[in-house]
Amino acid sequence: MRGNNFKLAGKNFLQIHGMGMGQIFSPCISNRVVYYLEEHALATVLLQLTLWLRYRDDVPFLWDHGVTELQNFLSFLNNLHPHFKFSDESSLQAVPFLDVQIYKDHSNKLRVKSFFKPTYMHQYLHRLSCHLVAIFNGFIKGALIRLIRNNSTENDYIQASQTFLSYLVLRGYSTATLNSILAKVSYNNRQHYLKDKVKAKDTPLTFVVPYNPAIPPRTIKKVLVNHFHLIANDPLLSALFPEPPILALKRQKSLG
Repeated sequence: MRGNNFKLAGKNFLQIHGMGMGQIFSPCISNRVVYYLEEHALATVLLQLTLWLRYRDDVPFLWDHGVTELQNFLSFLNNLHPHFKFSDESSLQAVPFLDVQIYKDHSNKLRVKSFFKPTYMHQYLHRLSCHLVAIFNGFIKGALIRLIRNNSTENDYIQASQTFLSYLVLRGYSTATLNSILAKVSYNNRQHYLKDKVKAKDTPLTFVVPYNPAIPPRTIKKVLVNHFHLIANDPLLSALFPEPPILALKRQKSLG
C-alpha cells in the first residue's frame, strides 16, 4: 500500500507489513482482508462447521469433529497467509467473545453472561466531570440495559450490575442516585431490550451550542421557542424551517 506511513518522535516511517494503528482506513481494509481469508478458508475446509460468526477479527464457532481435527483446522488457518496468525481459545464449557462469555448450562444449552477482560480498568466517566446530569444518568441506564442483554439469566445480570455499580461509586457517584437509575430498568423487559430499534429516517433540525454549566439547557430551549415566531412569520424562513429545532450540546475545547 502507498501512504501507509506514520510519524514517531519527529521521524516519518513507512509501514511495510500490516496497517498503521490509528489510521482512518485501517479497520476497513483489515476487515476486508480477514473477510477474504475467511471466505477462502470456509470454501476449502472439508468438515462442516455448525456455526461460524465474525465481528472484525473475532470469530466464535462451534466445532463437532474432535480436538485433533480442531488443531488441524487452526493450523490450516495459520498457514493461509505468511503474515496472519490467529490465536485461539477453545473449551468444552465456556469461551469469551468480546464482552460476553458463551457457556453451556446444565442442559447443554448455550447461554451468555457478561465478561470483563483482566486488563479492563472500569474507568467510567467521573461524576465531577463537566457534563449534564442527563449524560451521567443516560450512560448508566444504557450500560445497565446492555448488561441485561448480555446475560441470559437474571442472577448473572444482578452480579454484573452490582460489579458495575460498585466501580461507579469509586468514580464519585452516590448510592442513592445509582439505585434510582437501577430501578428504572428491569430484567423482565429483556426481550424488549433485545429488539432492534427502528431509527427515524428524517433528521430533525438541530441547534448545536457548546455546553456551559452556567447556562441551563432549558433556558436556551425556552429562548428558541419564545422567539421562533420570528422565523414562523417570515415566508422564506418558515419554508426552510417549518418546525422549531431540537437542542444539542457539544463539548468545549479541552485544555490539551
